[in-house]
Amino acid sequence: MKNRKPLSAFKKGLLVYIGVFLLAALTALSVLYCFLRAYEQSRPENTVKEYIQSLAIKCDGEAAENTLAELDTNIRPAEESISILKDELKNLSFRKDSVASTHDELIYNLYSGDRLIGSLKLENSDRHSFGLRFWELAEEKLDYSKFFNSVSMTLPSDFSLSVNGRELGEKYITQKDIEYNTLSGFYPHYNDLPTLVLYESGKFLGDADITVKDGSGNQVDTSELNETRFLSNCDEDTVARISQFADEFISRYVFFCANTNQNEYANHDYLKELVKPDSPLTDRMYNAFWAFGYSTVYSCDIVSRNINLVSDLGGRYLVDYSYTTETVASAGPVQEDSNVRFLVSDNDGTLLAEAIFNY
Repeated sequence: MKNRKPLSAFKKGLLVYIGVFLLAALTALSVLYCFLRAYEQSRPENTVKEYIQSLAIKCDGEAAENTLAELDTNIRPAEESISILKDELKNLSFRKDSVASTHDELIYNLYSGDRLIGSLKLENSDRHSFGLRFWELAEEKLDYSKFFNSVSMTLPSDFSLSVNGRELGEKYITQKDIEYNTLSGFYPHYNDLPTLVLYESGKFLGDADITVKDGSGNQVDTSELNETRFLSNCDEDTVARISQFADEFISRYVFFCANTNQNEYANHDYLKELVKPDSPLTDRMYNAFWAFGYSTVYSCDIVSRNINLVSDLGGRYLVDYSYTTETVASAGPVQEDSNVRFLVSDNDGTLLAEAIFNY
């Protein structure tokens, strides 16, 4: 076996040099790593980012507990709400409040989209490294109520409302006997007209999947939730029958009001044939009767007319009617648009008007 040659002095020196160089390089890298870590820790933005990450992971604390305690678990189970809250917290952004911040205290506002949900106050820590100051959380103010959602909807009393697949029962009706604006002129004379109810859900997180059904169980487009839709409940045959009566009634009503023939008695009796006795309209006709004797109208013709709505109110029909008249008097011809609503009742097959008001 051959004997190995001893290393020359040069090679030994070279190895020592390389070892010293590697040790110095590792030391320098370690110092650089510690400096970069200290630099990152000294940046207040990173302290805020770490705080936001911890919020999304733990989803605890007083603000979270208070939020979950206020939620209506009938609308959305607690497990789903916690998941939604975590997702909201993951997407928080922040901006420094330059006005409120000082050299030793920094204020950062937290946002979910455009919604301000809280703020953080950072203060200088006793810890420091490489001459860099560290920041620590001194105070937090959070208000998760900005994440709350709720549903408030006014519907006919026989309609039903479901939110996220759960039907809202009687306990969610917070107001009853709400009058239709469409029927406002009739409520003083009738106590059996339909009314509306107000549904108000509890608080929940996330979007609302809303389903509305009418009294027959048919789903209603939520973009059509208005009084016209609520009151549009007649079939074509009924609408045709009521419309025919409405056209004749309005023709006589306009003739009665214009009194172009200066014979208010005959005009009154002519209209009276289509009016239910002892109804609010009977009184209205009587009160107006005495003023029409002074009419100076030469002619009055209906030049256009339109039936906007026919609704079955349960024993009576509502008619919403628009028409335009051209009146000729001493000042010359004048056209006037009119909108009226009147009630019609079916009296053993005979339709008679009961009440009317202009709007």
